Amino acid sequence: MVGQVIDRKVSNYRVKHRNRDESTREIIYVVLGIILIFLLGLGYIYIPNRLVALDYQMEQAKAELGRLEQERSAIQMMECALTAPDRLEAEARRLGFKPLDLAQVHFVDTSRLSAGQAERLAMNAAPADAAKPSGEAR
Repeated sequence: MVGQVIDRKVSNYRVKHRNRDESTREIIYVVLGIILIFLLGLGYIYIPNRLVALDYQMEQAKAELGRLEQERSAIQMMECALTAPDRLEAEARRLGFKPLDLAQVHFVDTSRLSAGQAERLAMNAAPADAAKPSGEAR
């Protein structure tokens, strides 16, 4: 028996070799299908929910805008009442202010002044006779 050649193939195991490219491709398709279904379901739930939330926020903003417009109109009415010339004149008389004499009003052209000069004029505004030195004659 030594040196005999056996003509038939010896196979101890019955192993099936599958083509790995096909099985990997099938797995990828299944995983992509699951991901696609998940994303569609998520979009089906999330998008309408987000639209409802945005609609609610818009309604809240409109209500706040209406409230602010009413408040602004009330403040404007109060401002008009407080700055009415008749009221200001009566309040000035009550506080003891003298009536305005337009002959004593001096208008200054600020377009020719620098910013510093205009600020000094505004801060040091005084009656015309107080601005003259005491040594000058009238």
